[in-house]
Amino acid sequence: KNNWQHSKVQEILSSYSQATKYNPRWYKAWHAWALANFEIVQTLSARAESQLSRADQTLLIEHVVPAIQGFFKSIALSVGSSLQDTLRLLTLWFSHGGSADVNAAVMEGISNVSVDTWLEVIPQLIARINQPNKRVQQAVHNLLADVGRAHPQALVYPLTVAMKSWQNSRRSRSAAQIMDSMRQHSANLVAQADIVSHELIRVAVLWHELWHEGLEEASRLYFGDHNIEGMFETLGPLHDLLERGPETLREISFAQAFGRDLKEAQEWCHQYESSKDVNDLNQA
Repeated sequence: KNNWQHSKVQEILSSYSQATKYNPRWYKAWHAWALANFEIVQTLSARAESQLSRADQTLLIEHVVPAIQGFFKSIALSVGSSLQDTLRLLTLWFSHGGSADVNAAVMEGISNVSVDTWLEVIPQLIARINQPNKRVQQAVHNLLADVGRAHPQALVYPLTVAMKSWQNSRRSRSAAQIMDSMRQHSANLVAQADIVSHELIRVAVLWHELWHEGLEEASRLYFGDHNIEGMFETLGPLHDLLERGPETLREISFAQAFGRDLKEAQEWCHQYESSKDVNDLNQA
């Protein structure tokens, strides 16, 4: 830990390593070995605020890999909750998974623990479905697909939220890819979740709110960023809602109050797309 003397670090690590060899089925030995390496990684990372040298990076990975291996062992041997070890494991994976050695250690470890291990950290995994490093991103997608096969009910709603909350974003598309893989074995569940989420959003989010937020964003794109295409992309789904027609009393009230004006504004936008005359946009 922080009060360890540098000269004693290797001696301490060696003692923990020997403990795992003398009793390879002992949870506490693997946990202590993993935690010691984890603390060293954290200390080295905190010191190196600037870019790590190649030698420092190599030294870091030399402790990351055994930390990951140790955490996987302790998770596999644990008889109670292993949430803290799993969270530390994810921290190492997401921070250093770009390394081939680290990625290999993670892939080997995943195959040696129960898929149920990941049920407690589904939010953390879904938060990383758009991880910048492609190697880590693909591994996260594969892991979530495995969880989805074993426990589709645990994954379907968090994925649905990810798809709906960041629509048309890379995160949403990544969530949709995983959802597509779930459709192959749990098509009914996915379809039902989509219906439920659609109805919940429709009931909870009023057309007044959607149009208020949409018009604010469209105004910012047009007047602030001079992004006419972005403005059209923002308003398009809202006009599609109107064209599908109102279904609730509040939607009927909104359509009666604003439907004609919004339809006229849409026609001016279509006119602009043909004429490229900015006066048409001003009319809208």
